[in-house]
Amino acid sequence: MLRGGYGILWLPGGIEITGGGSNNPTAQLSTALVSSIDNGVTPFARLSNPFPQGLIAPGNAQGLNSLIGQGITAYNLGQHSGYTQQWNFDLQRQITGTFVADVAYAGSHSIGLPGSIQIDQIPDSNLSLGTALTQQVTNPFYGLVGVGTLAQPTVSRGQLLRPYPQFNGVTLGYTNVGNSIYHSMQTKLTKRFSRSLVSVAYTLSKGIGNTEAATGYLEQNGVPGFQDNNNLRLDRSLNALDSTHRLLVAFTTELPVGRGKRWLNGPAGINKLFSGWEVNGLYTYESGTPLFLSTATNLTNSFGGGSRPNNNGTSAELSGSAVSRLNQWFNTSVFSQPPAFTFGNTGRALPDVRDDLTNNLDVGINKNNRFLREGRANLQFRAEFFNMLNHPRFHNPGLTFGTPQFGIVSSQVNEPRLIQLALKLLF
Repeated sequence: MLRGGYGILWLPGGIEITGGGSNNPTAQLSTALVSSIDNGVTPFARLSNPFPQGLIAPGNAQGLNSLIGQGITAYNLGQHSGYTQQWNFDLQRQITGTFVADVAYAGSHSIGLPGSIQIDQIPDSNLSLGTALTQQVTNPFYGLVGVGTLAQPTVSRGQLLRPYPQFNGVTLGYTNVGNSIYHSMQTKLTKRFSRSLVSVAYTLSKGIGNTEAATGYLEQNGVPGFQDNNNLRLDRSLNALDSTHRLLVAFTTELPVGRGKRWLNGPAGINKLFSGWEVNGLYTYESGTPLFLSTATNLTNSFGGGSRPNNNGTSAELSGSAVSRLNQWFNTSVFSQPPAFTFGNTGRALPDVRDDLTNNLDVGINKNNRFLREGRANLQFRAEFFNMLNHPRFHNPGLTFGTPQFGIVSSQVNEPRLIQLALKLLF
């Protein structure tokens, strides 16, 4: 049997403007409460007049310029929802009456994914000025700005070379700058027995893109923002959730023992003890996901760009078991701090180093004890073993170059073996 499909799915509007209120800061102006102006000797703000200096009205004719001197996140008007194209081609064949094989190709291409971009980074060509970027020069905004570095008589030359020098950073929240593509081969074999079922599924896949989820805190590996906001193509790499191999083996069986079964079919006492046993389980093997590096110190002086370490051209991958690599998950010696006024050459994601893989087996054992006429009631005993083999899955190593934890694994992601016992009455 052949199946295929193609579809276009538009992102919900809410995803495009997540945190929309904070993306329009002029609509969120607040008036600070000044409790005293003489170090607490006498109160300045009172219940009868908590804001003696008046309230700051939200919004004004100056728009965002009412917030000069501050770093702002602006709502990007005119943005449309991004969309995803999905397609698949599936070949399914029933080899025997109880054996089915399924092989499919599935892919997707996402365009216009939401991502935050810093549009107040200085042009890359200005990095060649070197130390001149940090030199203090006369501040043309002095006297016009009351907060931040722009309220001082002098300011760094790099600040004045920003596209919007009157601000200390301008972030466009959730702009349509992201894209990703995904390809996969998905196979599945299912075998049915008289009282059992075994299913094996394997997926080989690869995902590439330049942005991740709008809610970055959901990403385990702490995916950073764009390193160079003037050249987003440099951030195209493996996706944070890319997992090359994924194997699932699911099984369920009724044990052939007890009343009416092949073995231990004996007197009533024997039947009650051995009848009604079922075993089911799920085994999961999954490759680790890519790692994303940054540096503890940002020496780029790009006024808005990020910083990643330099790589000397050697792979950081190390062989050996996970336990043997806890103190050095990857070869940290191949990385170094980039020289000042330059961006590091390490990609957004390491191409050949991943976090720990998943190797997990969950097993459930059930004992059905049927009673009343025709077994209409069942007192079921359940024993469930999560991570039955007690395989640890280690958390990602330290990912910040220049810290003592760089490359060191110090925690575990999954739970140790958990056993759960229960009685369940079905009627």
